[in-house]
Amino acid sequence: MRFIRNLILTLIFALLFSFAPVFAQQNGAQQQFDQGLKLIKVQKYQEAATAFEAAIKLNPKMADAYANLSSMYIQLGRYDDAAIAAKRAIELNATQALIYDNLGFALTQSGKFDDAIAALKKAIEIDPKLKQSHFNLGYAYRSAGRYPESAAAYKKLTEVFPNETESYLYLGNSYTAFGEFKLAIEAYKNHVRLKPNDLAANNALARGYLQAGQYADAATTLEKSVTINPKDISTLRQFARALAMSAQHQRAIESFQKIQILRPNDFDANYDLGAGYFLAKRFAESVEAYKRAAYLRPESPEVHMSLGVSYAELGNKEEALKEYEILKELDAVMSEKLLKYINRSN
Repeated sequence: MRFIRNLILTLIFALLFSFAPVFAQQNGAQQQFDQGLKLIKVQKYQEAATAFEAAIKLNPKMADAYANLSSMYIQLGRYDDAAIAAKRAIELNATQALIYDNLGFALTQSGKFDDAIAALKKAIEIDPKLKQSHFNLGYAYRSAGRYPESAAAYKKLTEVFPNETESYLYLGNSYTAFGEFKLAIEAYKNHVRLKPNDLAANNALARGYLQAGQYADAATTLEKSVTINPKDISTLRQFARALAMSAQHQRAIESFQKIQILRPNDFDANYDLGAGYFLAKRFAESVEAYKRAAYLRPESPEVHMSLGVSYAELGNKEEALKEYEILKELDAVMSEKLLKYINRSN
């Protein structure tokens, strides 16, 4: 009996020692994995990737390490490597939606749109409320130039998450991409509804109106944007242009003048002021503004064309022809258009 008992103890010790390296490796892999998670929290993505790589080396069947490594490769812009890591994670554990999401995003960035879309659809199938997968599916369709399907994906996102503000912005952008401006405007309106005092939201709605040719509505929306941030020159410029396009000439000129005062040596500020005067049929003033713009950027064909047309409207054929001679050297096609305009005006 003692012999048998000793033999059993010997076998137990032998088994324990034979498994000891495996236990050590698994413990080491977990330590590397935990270290990777800590590094993610402080945004040290390269170091985190190295930690996850070490964990995988110690335990090649650690699905979570592959999943997190995929995320780190995405952060580092290594999209092909991210896809490889995600596929390996799926082989080990095909039940996590986030892994399919990683795979879909990485494949999108690599231009493999069909495979990306399939992966993202799988992510949504596993977890219909995984918000980022809906976003990424819309992005994948948009990147592939499949704008109606992109819009459908973002529309679904607004239905699942009706208070997700950015989804309406992306929905509007997708509608715009294939000319559905009315639907785009409705999407942008919802964006503004959720973020009424957000400059970007109001500017997006204004762009929708401009693209639909609704210039007065664009001007009204941009006026609100100007009140949100009076120091934003870009928004003030868009507001002035919308006023000009909606035939609110005096208000447009006043806004262009404000910009020109703030930026007297800016080409666009002077050129736009000239355009404002021209649309108001104040041709003498348009000439002066365009001359300042031409001084700032003499190589611009557009400014010489505009100057020539303004001179022609004033009946000053001599100066108009001087602009024609300059324009011939810059843009032959545009110069011929100017010459026809001069001859027709005199």
